[in-house]
Order: sequence, then structure tokens, then C-alpha cells
Amino acid sequence: MNDDELGQHLHDELHARVRPPAYAPEQLHEHMRNLGSMDSIREPLSGQKGHTLRNLFAFAAAIAVVTLIGSGLLTWQGTPPGSGVQLTPTPAVAVPVFGGPAITSVGRVDANVAWVVSSSTDASNGTVESLRITQDGGSTWSEPRPLPEFSDIQFVDAVHGWLIDLTPGGTGQDGQIGVERTEDGGLTWTKSSIDIGGGISYTTSSMSSTTLHFRDELNGVALEAFVPTGSDGMALPSPSGVVCVQASTSDGGATWSAAEAGPCLMGPTFVDPELGYASGTSTSTLYVTSDGGQTWARGSLPLLPGASMDSSVYVNLIERRADGTLRAVAVWASGSNMATVSMVSSDGGLTWSISGDMSAAVNGYEFVALGEGHWLALSNDWNFPSTSGVASGLVTEDAGVTWQAIALSGLPSMFTTLDFVSATDGWAAAGKPACESQVSSSGTGENAGNACNIGPESVFATTDGGATWKAILAP
Repeated sequence: MNDDELGQHLHDELHARVRPPAYAPEQLHEHMRNLGSMDSIREPLSGQKGHTLRNLFAFAAAIAVVTLIGSGLLTWQGTPPGSGVQLTPTPAVAVPVFGGPAITSVGRVDANVAWVVSSSTDASNGTVESLRITQDGGSTWSEPRPLPEFSDIQFVDAVHGWLIDLTPGGTGQDGQIGVERTEDGGLTWTKSSIDIGGGISYTTSSMSSTTLHFRDELNGVALEAFVPTGSDGMALPSPSGVVCVQASTSDGGATWSAAEAGPCLMGPTFVDPELGYASGTSTSTLYVTSDGGQTWARGSLPLLPGASMDSSVYVNLIERRADGTLRAVAVWASGSNMATVSMVSSDGGLTWSISGDMSAAVNGYEFVALGEGHWLALSNDWNFPSTSGVASGLVTEDAGVTWQAIALSGLPSMFTTLDFVSATDGWAAAGKPACESQVSSSGTGENAGNACNIGPESVFATTDGGATWKAILAP
């Protein structure tokens, strides 16, 4: 096997098997989604050009750093906002080993209809992504349906769905965003395109995101953001080559409006058909939409007292209250420190203030809103599992002011998504870790001596608000 063949093999393995935690910065998720489609692989996090193999290994190292922060091993002590940063020593951890089929996308329309995309790799076919759909809450599933390379996928019912096409040529490289739509649950796809007025060059370091969102079977938006970065991976003050556009459709994606200037946002998350949020190219920027992505409020996040200007921040949860206010959970990472705080906005997301410090209770947890102020937090040992390999849970009824532990059973401690359609009915994609003897770099710490393999992931379901879980689908 020559260098090029080895490089392509490692590229395929990383694309299929290495998955950042759900609460990692969206830039990392987007690069992971796009990595498999690049004709020539661009560096995702570094501004230095280099050989494909060096880029791939640097990318794997970057994932390890991000998951170390996300796992809660780098912590910010639970101190009141304004009291500054305290550093907690970081324990040694095991080197992760990844393998097995991966659940790459889980989406739920309602209690009955949902879709799951899985990715697998073999020597003869390379990376293969397959779609399965259920119409009875996961009791039965369709046969696997092959998918093209894509960066985003959504269904609004059991038959109408869309994806951003990343087949050879690449979205944006020829001045077009490719969108495919299905009206038969993914059995067949029809392609349309959006002219963005010029090609995008992927030869320099960049932040990029190509996504779509449909409010119903007819009305949707597509968003493209491409921003060149400096050698530190951050957006330049006035970069050339920026492409941030938005287009809409009212006929289910058959035709699209002309692309117009849009927000430079990275990988939006939609809480419901109307409410969504996304990070910007600046770590202090948060975009919020209340009309399904047609318009966006560009808000500024407060800098956490004691954090440096190079802090990164990502939002784990946003809920809209009956009184019109927005509540959010955000995670700050600053150097070797981390903090999880609650925030509130009274103007639709234009300005935010910190309402509480939850670091001592829930650093490294994944969040989901079950009702107003009723939040579930689940520990996520995505990369560095505990010896038990079982997740733990906390619940709050007062938006994070107080937390109570809940007895939790059946959910492995490594999960990549949480999707609830009611206060009791939720799904997660999870894998049970298996650890083998291996000496860590320092040879010390709770997980030293273990190399952990996530193994085949499965979809798990709960019907009692997260207390008990059972597997309903394995890829």
C-alpha cells in the first residue's frame, strides 16, 4: 500500500469511525461531516498546509483534545459567576480505539416516525451510509436504504426528506449547493441545485457549514457558510473569499430562490420546526431563529469572568418560555478550564446574561429540555469511559438552580445524541465501551492502562423520562 492509498484508507476510517461528542463545537462536527467528501482533504483545525497523512493525524489529535474538554476531565470549579477561574489538575486518560458501525444521524418527527443513518466501512466498498425509517416508534424498521455522501439530512414525515449532496465535486466547489429530495422515504432521490454565484476554494484552512431545514413538506431553507481562517483556526478580521448565503423553497425543494447574503453561522440545531440556534464564526456569537431559519437574530454572549479572550463557548440547550424569554445552557472552555452555566435572554437572543453556574454539578453532561425549566442531564463518557461504562443522570425542575440524581439503567456511558419528543419519550445513540490493557502516556490516572473501543452503536429508547433505557435498533 503506497502513501496515497494509506492516506485514503485513513481518511475513510476517520470519516466513518471518529465522532466528536454531541456537545463538541459545531465546527468540529461540520468538518467531520464534510471530511469524507473532499477531493483533496483540507486541514480542519490547523492553518498549516501539509501532507495528507500529517493532516489526518493532527485531526485525530484535535478530536482527542476536544473530547478531553467535553468529557469534564478538564474542569472549572463550581464557583459563583464573577469569582474567576480555578484550575483542576487533569488526570491521565486512555488512548481511544474506534471500531464498528456508527450511528451518524438520528431524527424524530414525532412519537412514531423517525429516521436513523448508520455508517460502516469495509475493504471492498469503503464507507457506506444507510438510511432506515420507522413508523411505529421503533418497533419495526424499513430495510437499509443506501445514501450518497451528504452533510445534512432531514425528514418531516415518513416519506418526505432532503439532504445536502456531497458526491464528487463537492458542495460549493462548482458554485452550486446540491440538494436531493425524496417523496418515498429514501427509496429514490431527485436532485436540485442552488446557484451561490461562484465556486469555493477548499485549498486553504476554513470554517464551513452547509445545512438545510424544512418547517413542513413544502417550506425550507438552505444555508451555506464558508469563512477562511488564520493559522490559529480562527476567522480572520476581514477575510477574503467569504461565502455566506441563504436560499429558500416553497415547493418542497423542487426549485429554490436565488441565493442571497445570509448569516455566517455554523451547523444550526433546531429545537422544533421554528426555534433554532447556531454558533457564529466568533466564539462570542450566537444566532437564534424563531421562524424556521428564514431570519436570524445575531446575539453576543457574555464573556465569563476570568476567561480569556480565546475562550470557546458552545450551547447545549435552548428553550423558549411561555413568557417569550429564552433560557440556555452554555459550556465555556478557556485554556485548561471549563464551566457550564445557565443563561437568559429577554429580547429573542440579541443579548444574554448569565443566570447561574452549574459547573460543580454537571460539567461534561449532555442536556435535553423536557419542559419549562425541567431539564435532564446525562453524563457522557464519550471518549474516556468510567470503569462501569454506565451513564448517570441528574434532573432539575428549576432551570439548573438545584439538581437531583435519578436512578439510571440500561444506557451505555458513550452516547452521541439525545432526542426527546415528550417529557418521557426519548432516544439516544450509544455504544457500550470495551477496554483493553494499554499503558497511557503518563501511566497514571483513573483510566490509565485502558484502551477503549466504543464498538457497534445502537439506538436506545426511554419511556420514563430517562430512568430506564433499552436498545431498539443496532446497525
